[in-house]
Amino acid sequence: MRRTNTRFEAVIFDLDGTLLDLMDVWEKIDICFLQKRGLPVPADYVTEICARSFEEAAQRLGAAPQHCLVFEDVLPAVKSAKQAGMLVCAVYDKYSARYRVQMEQAADFYIADFRDAPLPDADFEEENEKG
Repeated sequence: MRRTNTRFEAVIFDLDGTLLDLMDVWEKIDICFLQKRGLPVPADYVTEICARSFEEAAQRLGAAPQHCLVFEDVLPAVKSAKQAGMLVCAVYDKYSARYRVQMEQAADFYIADFRDAPLPDADFEEENEKG
């Protein structure tokens, strides 16, 4: 892992996508859920839902969105986290490999291995420990 001068207080980690690609399954479940309830399915619903999810996660963590670092492996979620005002580390996934260039452009960082994940700088960690 490398130190950066990036400041973040909370980390949001996409477990299902970065460990097991379930995006297609969840997309079908979401659409079915909305349709069964007579709710409209916006064309960009994945981006819209993801952005709200990231904002809610930051709120629950007690951190401002700009102080959250998100690890994501799919392009719509990378864009959504950026839309929510968060730092984003795009993570290589063989199913999203065709979007690598777009993910690199949209994210603050791109990694293929978590050993290369960004860490907050030591000065920022010391400031937070002092309160």
